[in-house]
Amino acid sequence: MIFSIFCKKLDLSHVDYKRDGRGLHSRRELIRKKYPNSLVYQELRAVLYLYHAKIFVTTTTSIMECGEVINLDFLNASDEEIGNAIYDKLLECYSISPDILNKTIMKPSDWPVFKASKAKTLKEFRANAIRFEIKTINSALLIQCKYVESTNQGEHVGAYISLGPEATELGRKIRKLAAMLSKLREMEML
Repeated sequence: MIFSIFCKKLDLSHVDYKRDGRGLHSRRELIRKKYPNSLVYQELRAVLYLYHAKIFVTTTTSIMECGEVINLDFLNASDEEIGNAIYDKLLECYSISPDILNKTIMKPSDWPVFKASKAKTLKEFRANAIRFEIKTINSALLIQCKYVESTNQGEHVGAYISLGPEATELGRKIRKLAAMLSKLREMEML
């Protein structure tokens, strides 16, 4: 089945977060009401990269990253800001990237996250960036993180958390996983 008729970016500009809430449960319900015929039951995905104390958060499909990149300073951003950036990108998830539908092929050097990082080379970015994949699985969020390029490609650090945590709790979990992964690399275990 081709899902292209459902593959539009969800416009959430009408949402009043103070009135409607920021948790995924409440925001998913708003989407279901606004887009009753869309694929709202699909699992949502977002990707966060940590590179030289900078955070880059983007939406991802099962095939590729897409959409605008949110940039945050890891040291100065609050846990709530990090969590809200992830929630926002989770809710921009759509099943097929518009780039794929338009048959646009992107060169690795055009990768939006790489460009936003201002890294000198793609090789240097891949060697030093930590990639977090955040996705919904039923009523939980699965967070998996690993270095983009590692000698142990199948190994990662991760956590399951409730689908509805406050943004602060989600941001705190990202910081904790980043610290664990860095410590494992220092110990030459990853």
